[in-house]
Amino acid sequence: MSNINTLIEYLNPKKHKGVSSGTVEYHFIKIDEDFLNENQDVLSKNITKSIKKKLEDPLSSPYTTINAFSVLYVEVKAGEISYYFQKEINGVTKYLTLENLLNNQSSNDFFVALDDSNFVKIEEQDELYYHKAQEAIYIRNTQLAEIQIFSKRALYYNPKELGGLTNGAYLLDFKDAKGYTGGFIERVLGDLTDEIDSSDTAKRQVLVELNPKEGKLYWYPDKVISNNNEVTLFYDYHPIENDDFDIDPYKEDFAIKLTFKNVEGFLGFMKVTYFQNGISILDTSEGSNKYNFCKKYLDIIYLLLERSKNNINDALTYLYYIPLEVFETEVLKYRGSKNKESTTFGASYLWKTIGVALEGMLTNYGVNSEDIILKLLHGIKITQKDEEYKVKEKNDEVLKQLLIRKTSSKNSYLLTLYGKLNTSSFVAYSTFIYKLWRNSSFTNPANEVFSKTSPLVETKNPNTPRLILPYKTNKLAGFYSSNMNLEFTETGNIVVTPNERVIADVVKTLQPDLRELIEIFTEEDWQSEYHPLQPVFIADASKDKAIEVQRFSPMLLLKANEDKSFWSNMATAGEYGVDAITTLSGVGNLAKFRHLARIVKTAEILNKSNKFIRTYTIYKTVKGAAAGAEITSGTVNALLKITNVKETELGKAISEFLFWLELASLSGEVGAALKKGLQKSAKEIIENTDNLEKYLDDLVKKGELKSKQKVSIFEEVKNVVKSTKAKKVGYVEGLYDAIDSKHIPKGFGFEDMSNYDYGEGLVTIINYDTNKKGYFIRNYNSSDKSFVFNHGFLQIEPYKELPKWVDDVAIPLVKEKGIPTQTYFTLRQMKLLNIPKNGIKKVKMSDIQNLETMGYLSKLMKEKNINDFNKIDILDAPSMNYVKTTMLQAGYNLENAKIISTKKTTLVKVIDLINSGFNINTDYMKKYNLSVDDELLFGFNIEIKAINIKN
Repeated sequence: MSNINTLIEYLNPKKHKGVSSGTVEYHFIKIDEDFLNENQDVLSKNITKSIKKKLEDPLSSPYTTINAFSVLYVEVKAGEISYYFQKEINGVTKYLTLENLLNNQSSNDFFVALDDSNFVKIEEQDELYYHKAQEAIYIRNTQLAEIQIFSKRALYYNPKELGGLTNGAYLLDFKDAKGYTGGFIERVLGDLTDEIDSSDTAKRQVLVELNPKEGKLYWYPDKVISNNNEVTLFYDYHPIENDDFDIDPYKEDFAIKLTFKNVEGFLGFMKVTYFQNGISILDTSEGSNKYNFCKKYLDIIYLLLERSKNNINDALTYLYYIPLEVFETEVLKYRGSKNKESTTFGASYLWKTIGVALEGMLTNYGVNSEDIILKLLHGIKITQKDEEYKVKEKNDEVLKQLLIRKTSSKNSYLLTLYGKLNTSSFVAYSTFIYKLWRNSSFTNPANEVFSKTSPLVETKNPNTPRLILPYKTNKLAGFYSSNMNLEFTETGNIVVTPNERVIADVVKTLQPDLRELIEIFTEEDWQSEYHPLQPVFIADASKDKAIEVQRFSPMLLLKANEDKSFWSNMATAGEYGVDAITTLSGVGNLAKFRHLARIVKTAEILNKSNKFIRTYTIYKTVKGAAAGAEITSGTVNALLKITNVKETELGKAISEFLFWLELASLSGEVGAALKKGLQKSAKEIIENTDNLEKYLDDLVKKGELKSKQKVSIFEEVKNVVKSTKAKKVGYVEGLYDAIDSKHIPKGFGFEDMSNYDYGEGLVTIINYDTNKKGYFIRNYNSSDKSFVFNHGFLQIEPYKELPKWVDDVAIPLVKEKGIPTQTYFTLRQMKLLNIPKNGIKKVKMSDIQNLETMGYLSKLMKEKNINDFNKIDILDAPSMNYVKTTMLQAGYNLENAKIISTKKTTLVKVIDLINSGFNINTDYMKKYNLSVDDELLFGFNIEIKAINIKN
């Protein structure tokens, strides 16, 4: 059975209209009985084929290259076709079955003599492909597209050119209102988090019926029938465009019939077939066929919204699928008219929907109600059309409604939304409010809304605000800080207070240039109260903010920055299980360690400042390089304080030691290269013992170090030299053979499921105790002898992360630790896949979106002045370490990691990644020497040559 995506692609009108004469097409032609009956004519219209405008990524394509090096013959018996590969062996004609070829059993021993009296030789042998789902062989034939087969009024149709698509039930692949697609791994994750079940899968089902007759169709469905929750589309033959075809359009019920068992499947189909391809549902200039179809679509939408008026979840689900242009046109159509309030898509309806949603819990668990509410706000914004108005008062409507409209608890929509949006939509909402505000009259400090808090009028309010606010932010070692506290009052205003002398002293320590301003500012005991939309001018234009705050901003945006900073700091601090030391800085940013030391010193003086207590606590509890180098926080602290020996041999050794220590902590384990660096720098520190002792004695005299601590520092550094020597890890003989696939390591449990993404594969879902869960997907393709690292995560939300090591093993990789969890379960999967000895020739990784890999690639290309990604060997990227470790223990060395571009591969600006929610911070930017306008390669594959170590 073919993939339904073939039909989705075919029905996209823009795909056909963009074709020009001379464009290259790739025709995948099925070798079956029809092909033989047409005398192997690749141009025949009576053969099954799939036409591609460009070649797909080999890892995601349903077609796998066949490298047989033998001549293909076929035999047809009772309508079934069999494939054989011929070879002359010692003067005897013998044949290899397709099954043996796919199982990598292609040596001469597997060729046998057969009765070939009914065998037919396939004439085109150059490019053969195997389609696993159909268990069939295809020929790839390159041709020039012929534009003349398409007309402006009709779509050429030949069911044979739909890649083997047949009548039957299929599952549509679209992103639904819960944020899931129809992919296998998405279904696994959705099931694990209890967000989706079998009913969600059933909603994707579409029943396909194809008329076998060639002809020309209407571009859009000519008939649409909706019955309760089921929708049926009929693509009919065009009544006047079929003179060249042997068909009577009036006698045929349909050409293509699609029956959606659930209306959500129909809405998803509309989204992926038309809306995502830029097809406007409201542009009816293409004729009556589209006009009638669009009208029927809107009728269905109206009916669904009317039906769901008492069920907010259903309403939000349906609204998710509606393109924004529907809100725009429908709202504008009734703007200013008497019946505006009763219009289905009018502002009144959208406000009412938002109001109902705010009475419950907004969340992106289940239906993504947070994201959908934001979409509705954008729909309402269209009524304002702020770009048309020069008088700012005309642009106030949406903000006024957000202030005026109240929930049942008497809170404004403005602040209720602020408090209820908790995912990335919080930042999106804050940005949305700012964009509305900057074009409104609320930017005027004299706006009457601010009469009770305005600094421009006399008031009895003792908390009169300031127009110019010396609000200062900073980001050190991954932690955000500011010099003010912002809190909501019971009335919804925002009270601002300085962070008293604590923050003043810290800022003076870190920013001497601000000393005078801060001293003046904090001499007063003051607080100011602001309306959330009240404008303030900020003197500090620093970019070290969690949310981009402009010099001229509404107070609510500053409050949003403070709240976002808090949660960023919580995550950075390790409140959710993140290893604290990995958050201190980017690789090599030793200056951040020194800044942190200064914060610690200041915080100690200031009796543990409430703004910096979290940073101070983390720093004091750091255990440096937890894997293989037992360095306590006391030793790290002492080394950081030795700042005046930078140009000496000792200073260089300390800096290098801290650099390697940081690398080790960030990676979570000490690889061979890190061990070597740690050992070398530690040895150099020991060789400068006299100088080190002198500086440590000075710290003792100053009371910053105890005598006992001084002794322990020497011991710890010496132990690093010893431990790194003893722990060098390479290929461990017998480790792979000793892994028993039936063994269940202590504390672990797991479940294996089949997967066929890239050949035979396994999904292994792993749990540890009751609260930790992860999974790994690995595949083996015997046809090209490739092992694919498909997906793998040590953590599945909302569970905690799996242990990084499996210690219940027969032969450990590292003594007293065991085998890394990823390595152990991947090796176990290799055994279950029955990969033959020396059966892996290459390793593949797909759809790379790993920030570290992307950053490493960009930096490497800049340093080596290389412009062609294909000339880069990415094997030394830090993120490749776990792949190399796993393959080495499986018995393979890796070399020449090539980047493979796919249809998903693109260059993406850093700023666009940030706006899309990628966790890119200042440390990352500095680590890889990036600016926000730099472009990173995104969505590429990696292919690596594998060599058996015993060859």
